[in-house]
Amino acid sequence: MTIDVETEALNAAEKLRPLIPHLSVGVLVDLVGMGNSPCVLSIASAIDLPPSVCASIAEISEKKAVIELLKNSKTQIPEFSVLRIIQRFGQCFAVLLALEDRRDLTVAVWWEILLARLNLILDCSNPTDQDEGIEPTNKAILALLWASPSRVREAYLEALNENSAITPALIIEC
Repeated sequence: MTIDVETEALNAAEKLRPLIPHLSVGVLVDLVGMGNSPCVLSIASAIDLPPSVCASIAEISEKKAVIELLKNSKTQIPEFSVLRIIQRFGQCFAVLLALEDRRDLTVAVWWEILLARLNLILDCSNPTDQDEGIEPTNKAILALLWASPSRVREAYLEALNENSAITPALIIEC
């Protein structure tokens, strides 16, 4: 008799789902640490996860579970955990988009998202395809602002303003 590990993991995750609200923080953190992907996904989608469980998902889980956590609007993720997610997955568009969809982010977090997005834009840009007189970072900022939905654009502008990054050169290039 062979055991299908993937099927067993999915079955375990389904059995775990209704138990999550009744498990202690320590047990939930241990389950995240075990790395069973379907179980971690179940935990990441649970309502009102404690901060330490969010932190453990942010610190050690795979990208799929982190995105699930970010999409979970019923859980408040501590700022330090969100910043850690950006450190770990700031090069991933799906993670950055999931972050941009959250409504509970601070200006400091928006600044880090902006920096991650700018790095991606600058990495994708062709150095020989630069407009004369427009600094590449300003060009990337303008492109990001124009491409972002209004709620995200406003958050980016607030982060730029808070970090004194709205310069005369940027304003002139608008």
